[in-house]
Amino acid sequence: MVHLLISYIRSHRLFASRDRLLVGVSGGVDSMSLLHLLLTAGYHVGVAHCNFGLRGEESDGDERLVLRYCAERRVPYFTTRFSTASHAYSKGISIQMAARELRYEWFEQVADEHGFDKIVVAHNANDEVETFFLNLTRGAGLRGLLGIAAVQGNVVRPLLFAQRSEILDYARDQKVPFREDSSNSDLKYGRNRIRLNVLPELTALNPSFLPTMRSNMAHLGAAQQIINGLTENLRQAACTESDGKLHICIERLPAAHCEFWLFELLHGFGFSEPTVSDIAKALEGTSGKVFCSPTHTLLKDREHLIVSPHEEAPAVELHIGAEGLHGSEVYASGQRLTFRLLDKPPAYSQQGSSVALLDYKSLQFPLTLRTWQAGDSFIPLGMKGAKKLSDFFINSKLNRFEKQHQLLLCSAGGEVAWAVGLRIDNRYRITPKTMQTLMVNLA
Repeated sequence: MVHLLISYIRSHRLFASRDRLLVGVSGGVDSMSLLHLLLTAGYHVGVAHCNFGLRGEESDGDERLVLRYCAERRVPYFTTRFSTASHAYSKGISIQMAARELRYEWFEQVADEHGFDKIVVAHNANDEVETFFLNLTRGAGLRGLLGIAAVQGNVVRPLLFAQRSEILDYARDQKVPFREDSSNSDLKYGRNRIRLNVLPELTALNPSFLPTMRSNMAHLGAAQQIINGLTENLRQAACTESDGKLHICIERLPAAHCEFWLFELLHGFGFSEPTVSDIAKALEGTSGKVFCSPTHTLLKDREHLIVSPHEEAPAVELHIGAEGLHGSEVYASGQRLTFRLLDKPPAYSQQGSSVALLDYKSLQFPLTLRTWQAGDSFIPLGMKGAKKLSDFFINSKLNRFEKQHQLLLCSAGGEVAWAVGLRIDNRYRITPKTMQTLMVNLA
């Protein structure tokens, strides 16, 4: 077993012999056997144990076992306790998901603080197959059927070569102490139902079912690698990035199996398969539809799908007085506005999207530079009636993300003098009667 472990570590390049390893040990047979194997093989290890406070005295017994084992062998030992149920409730997630989040976040913290190179956990071959069927019931797509990665960042899993029965035989043969987790027999958990009810039936049909399934997953992994290459070609042809946002050109998406390719392109942004299906259906519809994942927002624009991390546009409100206005500069939302006061009115042709020419005497100070708000309106240059800025933005083809950051330069009375970078308000235009002009340049 030790030879097989070392061979798997080397063939998958999980870590070097000199690396310091932080081993997650629960007290169960898998993690206790992994710890014993690593110590026997001569690796440099420390142990991290989490008490999730979910099984009362049973959890405390697990903690005592791991502590005693480490103390006898002088293995560095780290432990913590979590209010797992409270964390799950506050975040609206399952107990299992909460325990996973808390565990890995703490592992990373301990590894960083104490100089461990890798975090080592004890998933085995049975866990891989159980994960396959669990994800199959959830509709996770091809990627969810590939099993468990041996390497994921700085987390490694050197026991994936071994079946649970082999690990149990090793523990009994080497007299490795371990404790049974009573929750492993609780059928309210989907993984337990697969482990205890589904897999035994499939193994009865095929005694080599477990290695057969691992071979199947390897074939699926090869297929996913081919798909990854084709997806990258599509990404190069259809996608661009700008200001931290991904723009997917709708015209360049394949007509055949469009939903499948969208799912591949959007992998990593947290969109579920049903949401991707809704996005695909919206491609032929009107612009403006918004779809959300836990981490990102997707906007269906006219010609593009725009994917952006969740963010709230920072509220901007700057006050600009008349004193010292000439030659001054103001920075907001990544833009620079420069102000010049001119006694001689410039040529009207200088008016443009990046230059505002305003009648100085029509303005009331202090001016306010702020972000757009729902309900704002103005009278666009050349028009007589007021228009809601939200409608003006639609006509100007601004998307939702651009509207979030749109700046307005307002007179002290609250009237919009300039929708920055778009158009000035007709009431503040220069006329033949203008004596002084405020020129504002956008850069």
